[in-house]
Amino acid sequence: LNLIAPVVSMFFLISYGLLNYATHFEARASSPSFRPRFRWFDARLSLLGWLACLGAMLAIDLAVGAVAVAVLFAIYQYLTRTAGPARWADSRRSYHLQRVRDNLLAAASETEHPRDWRPQILAFSNHPPRRNRLLRFASWIEGGSGFTTAVRILEGEGVKMLKLRNEALEELRKDLCEHGLKAFPLVLTAPNIQIGIQTLVQGFGIGPLKANTILLNWHDHMHKGILGIGEMRYAKNLRVAFRSGCNIIILDAKEDVWSSLEKLPAKDRRIDVWWWGDSTSRLMLLLAYLMTKDEAWDGAKIRVLALGGHTGSEMDIEGLQKILQDVRIEAQPEIVDQANADVILEQSSGSSMVFLPFRI
Repeated sequence: LNLIAPVVSMFFLISYGLLNYATHFEARASSPSFRPRFRWFDARLSLLGWLACLGAMLAIDLAVGAVAVAVLFAIYQYLTRTAGPARWADSRRSYHLQRVRDNLLAAASETEHPRDWRPQILAFSNHPPRRNRLLRFASWIEGGSGFTTAVRILEGEGVKMLKLRNEALEELRKDLCEHGLKAFPLVLTAPNIQIGIQTLVQGFGIGPLKANTILLNWHDHMHKGILGIGEMRYAKNLRVAFRSGCNIIILDAKEDVWSSLEKLPAKDRRIDVWWWGDSTSRLMLLLAYLMTKDEAWDGAKIRVLALGGHTGSEMDIEGLQKILQDVRIEAQPEIVDQANADVILEQSSGSSMVFLPFRI
């Protein structure tokens, strides 16, 4: 009996302790579905009960307690891997949602500052192969600090669009899951693309979490792009997105070039940023830095190429170096005499990624 009693006591204490901790966790999650009938229930009392059970286990026998916890953990892992769909949901999701609520309210109460900026990306793409490259690029420029929402806008009106929307949303979810892409799927229906873009950009997000960047593929007449087929329509829709207050990033990534890039080790990759000395240049430099924080670009070099001024290249180099020191980004500054298409091709043909400014 003296041999069996500690073991039996351990499992009883584990059961009581986990029950107390579960009720405390549910109360912390503020789940509307957690409605205890015990009139004297208190989350602090549950926490105290869990700590008391843990203390009793340590006081009885530390070794036997460790064995009991290991057995319980092994049973849990076995059931997780072999059991079918759970009848009851646990409270982890409720806890995460409560944390999101609390953190959003806390962030909204703070004054907004440029140093807090991070990419909140709306990625537009209808064509699955190009979408995968686009979302992979989005994950790179996030740098582990932003969010990406994969967006499709379906043009049309009427009840039939609800069915098409659900089908497109399910297809988008499967595509994201199949390729392991960390993005939120979103499908909208609108009478036309312009209305869809304006509605999405203005209404997307909650509290301080708003979209600030639009990402899409370069115009290609071979594929029906998310922003329309014709070049004029494509440019018009870009202007609509720009007027909505978002940064615009366009990815030009051919399939063969992308395949070669994926085979290149991260340390051998180079990112070129064509510096124009404006806010677009600072954004491109920040995105290049965020890319180097991703595992796929860890160790990649950044090169900043600027157009030489009238004050002399030496002064320009010093000014560029000072800018890089001020923003604390390690990059190699270079000065070029002119920046036409031939020069850009000559200078950046050996780079893995090139950031170029553009105008609509």
